[in-house]
Amino acid sequence: WNFFRHGKQYELLIHAARLKSGDTDFKLISIHNIQKQLSESAFKSHRNIIRILTHEINNTLTPITTLTDALIKNINHPDHEEVDWKDMTEGLDIIRDRSNSILMFLNNYRKLSHLPKPKIESVSGADLLESLIHVHQSNWMDKCIRVQTRISDTSPEFIDADREQLFQVLSNIIINAEEAITGEKNKEIEIDYYCNKENHAVISIQDYGPGIALEIREKLFIPFFSTKPSGSGIGLSLSHQIMQNHEGSIEVLSEPGKGTQILLVFKPFNACKKTEQINNPSDNTTNAN
Repeated sequence: WNFFRHGKQYELLIHAARLKSGDTDFKLISIHNIQKQLSESAFKSHRNIIRILTHEINNTLTPITTLTDALIKNINHPDHEEVDWKDMTEGLDIIRDRSNSILMFLNNYRKLSHLPKPKIESVSGADLLESLIHVHQSNWMDKCIRVQTRISDTSPEFIDADREQLFQVLSNIIINAEEAITGEKNKEIEIDYYCNKENHAVISIQDYGPGIALEIREKLFIPFFSTKPSGSGIGLSLSHQIMQNHEGSIEVLSEPGKGTQILLVFKPFNACKKTEQINNPSDNTTNAN
């Protein structure tokens, strides 16, 4: 619970539990002021972002400056009679590539900091997964990836979401799953759509890759953190922000050697309904071999 009093902001965590003693019912309510913990968490997050921004910009600008100085020194050298255009061209190519790299980095940062507010509408869960299959199926076939898509009879027919943003989240997770099982014997991905016990709609994506170590899982949602040499480090950060804007959450369950499961959990529904399957009601599995 977030509120202001005498110009000061308070963040409270409130939990209620019902208890019974004999014939008497009790309700136990616990209230915790978590403002300090949230402030420390926000500070740590901002510090990590600043550290990564500084590191990335420094690593890009330092070689540009060094190379530019070397090219100018060569041109202005008193013994320099003729410009070596090959060296000049190679040097300028490197400067251009590094400049494009920093522009791409800043553009990714802009995506994170200027994410538009979701345009909520009723999105068919079955149609959304069918579109996901349609877009990625040719890639699955090229990489010999087998994908099983299952829709529970109790899953809600519609999800309140921004279709475009939610599709982006699912695509990010699918691409990560594809990369995780590259080189693995078991090239299989499982996509499940169901309603959990708390009446939340859930989309689960499971791969059987190498899994993720705990120390890496703790950093997955930090902007620009990536374990891939060419990774931008914004895919999961952006997905996390999108799910928060949908009043939902994204959870990572993983164990080294046993694969990774990503859960997209949406806000509770009044009732989870029975829905039709994607294609054949008697067969709710879609395979791509």
